[in-house]
Amino acid sequence: MRRRTGLRPGLRDDLRQESARIDRSSGQTAGPAGGGADHGRGSLDRGEWSEANAGEGRRDGRQGGRIVLIRMLRADLRRGVAQSAALTVLIALAVALAAMSTTLGIRAGSAVNALWKRAVPPDVAHMHTGTPDANALRAWVDRRSDVADYHLMRTLPVPVQQLTIAGKSQADSVLEPAFVTAPKRFDLLLGQDGKPANPGPGEIALPVHYKAQGAAAVGDTVRVRSGSWVRELKVVDFVRDPQMNPSMVTSKRLVVHPSDFAEFDKRLKPEYIVEFRLADGVEASAFVKAFESSGLSSQGITVDTSIFKLMNGLTTVPVAAVALLVAILLAVVAALVLRYAFLAAMEEDLAQISVLKAIGAPPRGVKRLYLAKYSALTAGGALVGYLLSIPMAAQLSDAVLLYLGKSSAGAWPILCSIAAAVALAASMVGFCWILLRRIDRLSAVQALRTGVSGRVRRRRHRLSLASSRRLPVDVWLGLREAFRPANALLLAVLTVCTIVLILPANVVTTMGDPGFASYMGIGRADLRIDVPAGSADLDTAYSKVAAEAGVGRAVQMTDHRYDMRKPGGAWGSALVESGDQSAFSGRYLRGRAPATAKEIALSSNQADEAKVGLGDVVDVRLPASPGGPGRPAAAERTVSLRVVGLYQDITNGGKTAKTTEAAVAGDASTPLRRVVYADVAGGADAKATAQSLRQRLPGASVAQVSEYISQTLGATLSQMRSVAVFSAAVAIALAFLVAALFAVLVVARESSQIGIQRGIGMSTRRLRVQYLVRFCAVLLAGVVLGTTVVETLGEAAVGGVLGYMGAPDIAFMTNPWLVRLVLPGALALAVVAAVLLAMRRVRMTTVLDRE
Repeated sequence: MRRRTGLRPGLRDDLRQESARIDRSSGQTAGPAGGGADHGRGSLDRGEWSEANAGEGRRDGRQGGRIVLIRMLRADLRRGVAQSAALTVLIALAVALAAMSTTLGIRAGSAVNALWKRAVPPDVAHMHTGTPDANALRAWVDRRSDVADYHLMRTLPVPVQQLTIAGKSQADSVLEPAFVTAPKRFDLLLGQDGKPANPGPGEIALPVHYKAQGAAAVGDTVRVRSGSWVRELKVVDFVRDPQMNPSMVTSKRLVVHPSDFAEFDKRLKPEYIVEFRLADGVEASAFVKAFESSGLSSQGITVDTSIFKLMNGLTTVPVAAVALLVAILLAVVAALVLRYAFLAAMEEDLAQISVLKAIGAPPRGVKRLYLAKYSALTAGGALVGYLLSIPMAAQLSDAVLLYLGKSSAGAWPILCSIAAAVALAASMVGFCWILLRRIDRLSAVQALRTGVSGRVRRRRHRLSLASSRRLPVDVWLGLREAFRPANALLLAVLTVCTIVLILPANVVTTMGDPGFASYMGIGRADLRIDVPAGSADLDTAYSKVAAEAGVGRAVQMTDHRYDMRKPGGAWGSALVESGDQSAFSGRYLRGRAPATAKEIALSSNQADEAKVGLGDVVDVRLPASPGGPGRPAAAERTVSLRVVGLYQDITNGGKTAKTTEAAVAGDASTPLRRVVYADVAGGADAKATAQSLRQRLPGASVAQVSEYISQTLGATLSQMRSVAVFSAAVAIALAFLVAALFAVLVVARESSQIGIQRGIGMSTRRLRVQYLVRFCAVLLAGVVLGTTVVETLGEAAVGGVLGYMGAPDIAFMTNPWLVRLVLPGALALAVVAAVLLAMRRVRMTTVLDRE
């Protein structure tokens, strides 16, 4: 149905008066024969119309045009309150998220740099198992000009069964706490005041992780019990540790006074951290290779400062990245809605714009009118959004800065957030200016004749009522309108809402799923038992686990640091896990788990570094063994292993390997880690079985794999859960706002059709059903399309982020009820509520109301 070209009554009278006044002004300048229009034009052709009087006529025309423009602006604001409010809210949300993510990112980055400057962490750290050769280490360092300083830190790991914090036993904790004294030269452990922690006798400074988890507060008591011996310490501070701050790092350093450390040293077995500060200009990666080739790193894991920064950044990057992604999506939606609202407003004012162009009003005046309106709406939304970003950024920054300390960015977060808000607002205004070029191309004659701004296209309805006799008329009308190209914008918005709603939820459910253990180098078992003692104790622990009534099957694994030669001939270092790899095999990108003494599987990052793939052969060098009771001595030897599988692992920098116990048979070196994995028997309770094993294995750490993941990824998972909830709220609110805006505009545009349908007897309920079917059909298509995008491109995007950590091909582990029912249902409720709200205005509309 074509739009009518009639003017609104008030504007019609104004235009008549202004046209008459312009005609009178033109008539006064005509020739002697009178003031007719034809005569006036003839006089103009003869040059008898004075330039002064012609200028006066143009001024009168411009003055009349300004009056009409002002009236158009007032009328547009009165009729478009809902559209203006929705557009302002969208811009405010986009600006709020953009400014918040900018502020959070700058504060976090600045806090990390400030922490690095104050704490002076080591450039390279080597976690050594056993007792290192201090003399050999000192001699090697003395020969190195690239080492500015080094420190051999003695730590005392305490079994969690012996540790009680604030009255709560830590027996079920997966953390690995160790007592240390405060370093003096570098690798400083900073207290809450930013100064190095220095507890006195009988005092202790706990890692800030315990404060963040609510496990301890200043003044609480830490109790260490070993048999009948008990030592109590008072919590006086919480320390920020650049190496071990993140929850993903299970090792934690507890700072005590040297006198208390000496007492613990009598009862606990020490471990060591070798720390290096490098000379200026020395590459950490080159030094790590030199250290590994020296033979001093064979019993431990070596990492550099880039890993420390990466792990600290993981507590902030997901929040800022998701917030920025949502802000970009909101900005895109706001631009689309701005285009739709502008075109709808221009169609409403088409007759007035055409008359203004016909009487000679300059197009730039009309463009300034619209530009002023949308600039004001954008400025208001940007201001509100920036003000909202301040408390939002402060709340999220508090959680992040608790781990990192105060930011030293100064005014940069404020300036950059303002710049982000201004840039986003300017992009909206610029987009509006691009749209305004349509007015220059508008043909006044064509618009006045047809009532539309362009060529009239005949609408083709492929869905005919005659071919759909089984459908009620209202349902048929709704489905027919849902397939119109004009709904493409609404479809795009609802698709974006679905992505924003489902993607963060999928990330949270994936990280919280026990199957995520396969991305952490953990067997897909029910229980994980870490045995800190020697290999003989590992055999004893394995025997006890296998004999437990609630255990169905169990395997033991050991980790060693071996030299691995690449196909090109260069040697490198690799962390190799040996044992029965078929028992609790995780997901493999390609290939399978090793099964024979000639096979090995590599993590994705390890394979990339070694430049090998399936079928390639790598050489692994096993260290010499001095022998011992019942164990013959063995010389250093090299075994050649074929790569049969590639898997994903985000631990240890993503660089690990797996092989069978037979492949490394004869190696008697001390393992870096000893683990027993177990599945509970059918019908047995995993929690009760874990508790029973803790009593039978007092020196081991027993945890359910699900609990291990929860505690290891606790901080990151908690922040991602907050982001998911916030994203869901934004998506639902966005769907409601945009659906309400579209419904109001559609109802206003189709008021003539609604009046005709009411006039021929269609009830209000049937009209509601028609529009509900129309919008819900578009919603269903948007949900299907958005879910498909999340399951394809979403997984690829998350894999791209986690690929740097060693998991490039992550597969979502979703909750079907949440993704298929709860979240789409919430989106549907928002859209239905918006449509019903818009339909209230057609309750009393009849065909007579449009005449």
